[in-house]
Amino acid sequence: MTRRYLRTLAMVLGILLLVNGAGVLALSAEERPSLDQAFWNRDWKLLDSLYQQGETISPRELSLVANAFWLQGRWKEALDVLQRIGSELPEELIPYRDMMIVLAHERTGNIAQALQAAHFLYSRAPEGLNYYVAYALYRLTATDEEKRGWLEAMLKLSTSQAQTVQTLNELLSLPGDNVAYGLQLVRFEPLNKKAFSVLEKSPEPWNAAVAGAVGYAAYLKGDYKKAISLFLSVPLDSAEGLKSRYYRAMSCYRLERYKEALDLWEWLAMNGKGYAESSIRRIGVLAGRAEEEKAIASLRRIADSGPVPFRSKALFALFTVADGDVKKNLELELIERYPTSEGARSILWDRAWEAWKKERTEDALVIWEQLLSGGEGVWRERLLYWTARGYEKVGEKNKAEERFYQLLAEYPLSIYSSLASPGGPSFSNEIPSELNRSQGILEKWGFVFYAKLSLLKEGTPSAMYRAAVLSEWLGDEAGAYSTVSSLSSTLLKNVPLPREGIRFLYPRPFKNLVESASQRFGVEGNLIWAVMRQESAFDADVNSWVGAVGLMQLMPATGQEEARLLEMGNADLWDPATNILLGASHLARLQKRFRRLEWAVAAYNAGSGSVGKWIKEGEDRPFDEWMEDIPYNETRNYVRKVMGNLFIYRVLY
Repeated sequence: MTRRYLRTLAMVLGILLLVNGAGVLALSAEERPSLDQAFWNRDWKLLDSLYQQGETISPRELSLVANAFWLQGRWKEALDVLQRIGSELPEELIPYRDMMIVLAHERTGNIAQALQAAHFLYSRAPEGLNYYVAYALYRLTATDEEKRGWLEAMLKLSTSQAQTVQTLNELLSLPGDNVAYGLQLVRFEPLNKKAFSVLEKSPEPWNAAVAGAVGYAAYLKGDYKKAISLFLSVPLDSAEGLKSRYYRAMSCYRLERYKEALDLWEWLAMNGKGYAESSIRRIGVLAGRAEEEKAIASLRRIADSGPVPFRSKALFALFTVADGDVKKNLELELIERYPTSEGARSILWDRAWEAWKKERTEDALVIWEQLLSGGEGVWRERLLYWTARGYEKVGEKNKAEERFYQLLAEYPLSIYSSLASPGGPSFSNEIPSELNRSQGILEKWGFVFYAKLSLLKEGTPSAMYRAAVLSEWLGDEAGAYSTVSSLSSTLLKNVPLPREGIRFLYPRPFKNLVESASQRFGVEGNLIWAVMRQESAFDADVNSWVGAVGLMQLMPATGQEEARLLEMGNADLWDPATNILLGASHLARLQKRFRRLEWAVAAYNAGSGSVGKWIKEGEDRPFDEWMEDIPYNETRNYVRKVMGNLFIYRVLY
């Protein structure tokens, strides 16, 4: 090795030392990275180096350092730095600094100091922060009576569902009469174990609210006999009356007590209150499976003399189960009596679709154009796509391009837009001007979590967007998604689409869990997120009315079967890691069974048996036509949404 080579190597190493760690301050002031850059890049190693060797650090930079230590769980170091800032901290930031001091004392075991500081802060804390001060006081106080007092204060100060649920869970951990709190909690989490235990142990006879809540939990668990007995004790004129009657009918249906279910559903439909539309749909299902004559007669009564807003729905339900001349007559009746109803639109769509499949494209176009004049939402995007396809087919290129342009402009994230433009929408790195917002003082001083809370409280579009930015920076991608969802119309009206904002709408939370499951089962990670987005909107605590659980909305039977096949034993479906793992496993099995991805996606929603039947009737059809031929509205919409999600994920990432 030559001396010249060694000298060159030494020079390179020396330069590296200058820009890394201890040597960073040897750079000129212009070249030297700042504490701000290190903080916002979350480069904690660099920030440590800058702090340790800094000759002069301003109070604001000290605040950044303290918050950086805090984010790393270095409570003692954060406390030391926070106490160094002193009186130069802007007055409006003092409560947030003091809140962190309270928490740092608590986490380093200085309970007496934490308690004293929290009491002093509580009366001075601004709105939004006082909930967290009360939460600290709850943790720091010794007696159950004091703890209950602070939790009840938190319940009044709560500004979000998450805060309310957290507070109620804590209240149910304390001794005392917690029935009212249990009832509050089951509104959000109907199978919450703490709440369920409190309600079941409450003195009998139970009032309507308790009986209804426990009955609904029994229904979700599949204990239909218990559910029925509890629902029978709920007075119809109580707040739980209509819900109890509906789910009593559902329980009877599950036990094949169809006549009882039919009578209950007809009463709900004829009274036109809550659950009327759902009851009509259930009677329609019953008409196709059991008690056919009685169910058809019930639908006819509702169509003739039920509440006016629901007559067309009953008539359409009749149409779906009829055949022959009866079906033709019902079709004419529905279109004549209720020409703008959803049922009439569906019938006209089916006519057009049949014409399309029989190569009568111009006949299909006439109907599609008629429907397009009053269509919106999924109807409109669907019609824009198929009218464009129709004009292509008959050689009217200009009209086809006009319709495709409308589709891409109005519904850029739709599955139909992805079919029309496989390259995907165009993106820019610009933030829409109405959403652009500079850093506030809380951000500038590093109090990012509290800055986010303040922005959420403000609630303006620019504040919500900035809150989403901070949520993502804090590692809460699901929180960024829920925050920015209300801004989707603003984001979508900008052309090209703002990439950052669209990424908030299509986040990748639980990334390590998803990537691990993806590698284990050979399922595309984007597909897992696409399903998760549609199933739960990334809410790990969601529970559907049919009992599906968690991020991937697994039915308990499906989840436990996947767990058995993976030799996991009894799996906790509420645990995000387990739920994602079992959901990915289920997707993998469906993809092995079905050779086309859209078939596997449909089976995730409707079951393998149903999809197997649909494949036999259209195995070689292109995706867009096969999707439109799915006979279940719910599954057809599900495939549209998930496949549309998947397309955007692939384009974005």
